[in-house]
Amino acid sequence: MKTLVPMAVVLLALACRGAAQDAPKPPPPELPVIAADELVLEYLTVPDGVDHDVLSSLMRLHRRQFRVENGDGSVRGPLDNCQESDQGFLLYDTAAYVKGVKDALAKVLGQAPHVQSQALRTEVYMPHFVEVDRLGDLLRPLRRVVTTRSASGRGWDQNENISCQDSPALIVLNDTPEQVARMLDLLARVDQPPPQMLITCWLVVASSDNLGLHAVPQELADNLKRVLPYGYYGLLTTGLLRTSILAGTERSLSGTYGQGNDFQLLLRPGAVDGTGHRLAFERIEFQGSEGQHFDTSAVLDFEDYTVLGAAGSEPLLVVLQVKPVQG
Repeated sequence: MKTLVPMAVVLLALACRGAAQDAPKPPPPELPVIAADELVLEYLTVPDGVDHDVLSSLMRLHRRQFRVENGDGSVRGPLDNCQESDQGFLLYDTAAYVKGVKDALAKVLGQAPHVQSQALRTEVYMPHFVEVDRLGDLLRPLRRVVTTRSASGRGWDQNENISCQDSPALIVLNDTPEQVARMLDLLARVDQPPPQMLITCWLVVASSDNLGLHAVPQELADNLKRVLPYGYYGLLTTGLLRTSILAGTERSLSGTYGQGNDFQLLLRPGAVDGTGHRLAFERIEFQGSEGQHFDTSAVLDFEDYTVLGAAGSEPLLVVLQVKPVQG
C-alpha cells in the first residue's frame, strides 16, 4: 500500500497534463475587412535631430493587420499596415487611423529629447540687473532636453539646456552654438537697468472758501481749475518717491497731513509704453486715516498732472506726476 500512493499521484498528474495538451487552442481574432477605397498611404518621418527610435516605437504600438475587400468583392490579405522605408515608415490604413497615428506622432515629437550630433557650446551668464528667476521665466520657451552620445560612445546622455541658480546668481547655457548665441542675445537685451522715475504726490483739498492752507504751485492750480473748477486749492502735504520701475513690483509712499492724519499710497507699475512717454500702473491704492480710500488703475503721461480721488463739497485730491530720471 505504501508504494501505490505515490504511483497514483504520478498517474493523476500525467492524466491532467495530457488533458491540458489535448485542449483546443482558441481561434485567432478575426481580422477587420476594409474596403480598398477607404485606404490611404502616408509616409511618416521625424525631423532632423530627433531619434529615429521614437518613430519606430510609435509604429510598433500602432502596427496591425487587416484584410482588403476589392471592388469586385474579393478579399485579399492579411496585410500589415506599416512598413519601414529608408528613414521613415509607410503607413497604409484608413484615413481616420492614419490621422490618429499622425496626431500621436506630433504629440510625441513635442516631448521627445533633441538629439545633437554637433558639438555643444556651454556659456555661463551672470545677471547684472534682473533677477535670475525672471530671466529663467523669459527663457522658458527655449528650454529643451539635449541628447548626445555619451563619452564612452555607448548609450545617450540627456541634459537640460538651461540651468539656473540663485547664489551666486548665474545661468548655465548648454546647447548648439546657434541656440546659445540666441539665448545670450535675448538675455543681454532684457538684463538692462530698469528706468528710474520720480513720482510726486500732492494731497490737495479743494473748496469754495479759503481754508488758510499753503497754496499749491501755480502750474498745478491752473491744471486743477481745468479739471475741477473750485475757488480754492489748499496744499496738505507733498510726497516724493524716486524708484526704479520693475513691472509688477509694488512701491509705497506714506506720510502725514493736517492734524495728525496719515496716508499710504500703494503703487504697482506695469511698463512704459512703446512711445516712451507714458507709464501704466496696474494698481494705485490710496488709504487715508479719515476714511478716504480708492483702488484703481491708470496710465500716466510723463510730466502731466493726474488727479485721483475727487469727491464731496471739499474733496481730498490725490495728484500724481511722473518724471523720468536720467542717470
